[in-house]
Amino acid sequence: LLLLARYIPAIAGIAITGSAAMKNASEDDDIDIMIVTEKNRLWLVRPLVIFFAFLYGKRRTWQKEEKNSWCFNLWRS
Repeated sequence: LLLLARYIPAIAGIAITGSAAMKNASEDDDIDIMIVTEKNRLWLVRPLVIFFAFLYGKRRTWQKEEKNSWCFNLWRS
């Protein structure tokens, strides 16, 4: 996950949110993530992040919630 910031320099920050951040996650939960981008870079960064997650097999699908998948539920510019 930290490779995102290395390969996409417009990412200003990455944070874990949800049950994992509260130390209340079960083994089958996905990982909720917040991405903070540089100003006016959100719509450039978003497809790159989702593509990167897809390449690593971590992209959550719409059919079901896969364990240990990455759920990008918060975006901030």
